[in-house]
Amino acid sequence: MSRLAERVRPFVGPGALIALGALLVVVPVYDVFTDVYLQRKLPFSTLLENALPVLCAALVVAAGVWLAASDRDTDYADTVAAWGVVTVVAAVALHVWVIGIQLVVQDDLKPFVIAADAIVAAAVLGIFIGVSDARTEARTERLETERDRFGALFENTTDCVAELSFADGDAVVTHANGQFRSTFADGRAAEGRRLRDVVEPASGDALDRRVTPDDVREATESEVHRETAAGDRLFLRRFVPLESDTGGYVVYTDVTDQKRLAEERAERNRVEYLHDVASQLGGATERERAHALAMDAVAEAFDFEGAVLSLDGDVVTARNAAEPICPNAITEAAETGDPVFGTTTRDGRTYAVVTAGVGDRGALQTWGPVDVFDERDGTAAELLTTHLTETLRRLDREARVQHERERLEFINRILRHNLLNGMNVVDARVDLLKGNVDESHEDHLAVVDDRVDDMVSLIETIRAFMQTIVERADHELEPVALADTLEREVAKLRDAHPAAAVRVDALPAVDVLADDLLPELFENLLTNAVQHNDKPDPRVAIEATADADAGVAVVHVADNGPGVPDDEKDDVFDKGVKGLSSPGSGFGLYLVREIVDTYGGRIAVADNDPEGAVFTVELPLADAERDAVGGDRTPD
Repeated sequence: MSRLAERVRPFVGPGALIALGALLVVVPVYDVFTDVYLQRKLPFSTLLENALPVLCAALVVAAGVWLAASDRDTDYADTVAAWGVVTVVAAVALHVWVIGIQLVVQDDLKPFVIAADAIVAAAVLGIFIGVSDARTEARTERLETERDRFGALFENTTDCVAELSFADGDAVVTHANGQFRSTFADGRAAEGRRLRDVVEPASGDALDRRVTPDDVREATESEVHRETAAGDRLFLRRFVPLESDTGGYVVYTDVTDQKRLAEERAERNRVEYLHDVASQLGGATERERAHALAMDAVAEAFDFEGAVLSLDGDVVTARNAAEPICPNAITEAAETGDPVFGTTTRDGRTYAVVTAGVGDRGALQTWGPVDVFDERDGTAAELLTTHLTETLRRLDREARVQHERERLEFINRILRHNLLNGMNVVDARVDLLKGNVDESHEDHLAVVDDRVDDMVSLIETIRAFMQTIVERADHELEPVALADTLEREVAKLRDAHPAAAVRVDALPAVDVLADDLLPELFENLLTNAVQHNDKPDPRVAIEATADADAGVAVVHVADNGPGVPDDEKDDVFDKGVKGLSSPGSGFGLYLVREIVDTYGGRIAVADNDPEGAVFTVELPLADAERDAVGGDRTPD
């Protein structure tokens, strides 16, 4: 639309009404002229006759002038003008129709009929106007009701609401509800002031630009920090436009508590997730797997643009990066053990960086946009790296243990294949020499024979000990018959020490959780009862019971020896303790305790009545034995 058309457009409707009024006044003026000048009638009568039509036509003209001079919008003036023109056209059409029929068809003009038709038309017009007025009144009442409801909502809502208009392109508060006035420090004197002067940003929050009509028109929504009578609060700010496009509303909803609860809930979820990651790390068997789990956790639990895990000076895994963005922070976090917060600039951008140490070996570093991290992120990063540190330490320990096991297995093979075989060869040669040497050398040969037997026994003990150590972590236990094992070891003791009196009480027919080292356990325990006995007639008593409720079998081995002093009872099972200057390697009871420990059992020593010592061994019953303990067996 051209500028000329824009200027003329507001006067089209009013101009049409003025023209219509001028046209309508022509008829009564013409009638006055013909009555006075042509027909010589009295002026008073003709003026009286045409006064009302002239007045009505003058009112139409006045209405057009009023609309042109008023500040009402163009659509309003056009609507009024259109209804005026349509009404006149309808009245003219009605009279043309009636008069035309009377003159053309009936050749008889009937003024009363014309007047009656005009009255009927006026009645129809009155009914139309009445219906329109009734509708307008009803609509007005609805609008008033809605306005009252909106006013009640406006005043009673817990949100801070202000009505806005615009001056020089900036939002001005025209009306504010009670919550708005009581919440903001300058809210009580808000009307007529700029919004940005009434509602001030909180300290540290960037100053807002002015609120423009576009902000309201686009119904923008954002989170903002604002100063209130209660201090810094977080609000959800929303703009609501008016249909007239001349203003709108701004609504401030306080979401401080909701935001805090949501953040706390998110933080709890993150901590729970990191504890789940700790469980996964606990199952990791390789360092690379632990590194990958840690980096996956970073991707899940942190809002970041890049992350690296640097250990021992090398980047072992990374996301969206090839190297640390802040290497000095890696060193600092590893040295101090505390999370390091900072910022750094790279390629013209500034990043927030959080770094958490992984022991003293390195650190996990992640970064993102400025202000993306806070202390909670540092705590979460520290929690993750603590789990990772423990996992890496565990893997290091397992690697060292595995290395030691391999060394022990190597030594065990040497003992089994080389040293033991060599001692067996020596023992065989000694047996060949028996009876074939001079009597003067028989004592030497006997000493050699005894020492060979001692060395073979020691080798077997060391082999059993190393087997216990090597297989402790991963060997499986199985049900082993307790009575059969004890009977075999008692028989071996009687053969080796015929001077000893060995008594065996009834043995329970139960299985215990053990392995092929169970005979070695009882052999060492029974041999210890005889070897450490200083009596010429050593006596050994073996008793065993089963306790299904406790889930254990209990074996007692009692002797009549010198006993164990009270100050040695706690140390008698330690490695290398021989006690009482007795013969032996000092490994026997230590081996017994190690084997019992691998079974999940217990061993203890106490004084025997009236003399000697009693060793008590508790061994776990096999699962099948926990429900039903079998009967006793009496040894032969």
